[in-house]
Amino acid sequence: MQMTLTRDEIKEITRKSWRCKQCEALRSMGIPFKTDEQGWPVVSRKAALACLEAANEDDQGTVRLDWLNG
Repeated sequence: MQMTLTRDEIKEITRKSWRCKQCEALRSMGIPFKTDEQGWPVVSRKAALACLEAANEDDQGTVRLDWLNG
């Protein structure tokens, strides 16, 4: 399992294709990230899971996060 999310996973989480929009979405979701040399967001899988699980608990929604675990 990779330590960072793939670009496809980031696209699925943010529902955005453009890197600048993905960064905006990640910021609004409170998911920490860095950008690579081309400006694409790089997200730690562990940090993404922690933030999304916390948001899921707050919302009491039915977001399935098991696909992030590989």
